[in-house]
Amino acid sequence: MRLPGWLDPWWHLDFDVTTDLGAARATAALVPGSGRMRGRKALDGSVIVVRRGGLVNQFVQARVTIASVAHVRIERPRFTKVFFVLAFVFVVIGQLAQVILAAAFDRSRLLESAVFLAYGAFIWVVVVAGTYTSARSEARDLQALITNALRGGR
Repeated sequence: MRLPGWLDPWWHLDFDVTTDLGAARATAALVPGSGRMRGRKALDGSVIVVRRGGLVNQFVQARVTIASVAHVRIERPRFTKVFFVLAFVFVVIGQLAQVILAAAFDRSRLLESAVFLAYGAFIWVVVVAGTYTSARSEARDLQALITNALRGGR
């Protein structure tokens, strides 16, 4: 089963950019960054790029692996993905366990527990879906910036 993108903490966007720059020049085009993006080399030789500017940003980051064709993966940072999963476990799974316990041992609290389960799940969906819209917008900007930098600013 695959979750829709707006509900998936592991949502990502993959694309390839053909570049005439060599690996060293392509890395140099991304690492210092421009006014709108900032890059740094990772230990594995790829480049991590984030968008700069705006009131709220860095919902996503790009990992660029440079060869004759640069492979780019834009995704949420690892911290964000882990946070969403832990929040789901705490808010939804934890409340589900309370509903089950209430059904088994204290039926007078069953309705209250079920309401909190629905409320927690609703909040989780709103937060994940809300950040998805910002992540998609930022991913489009970052895709354009990276493509432009790797094509020599054309």
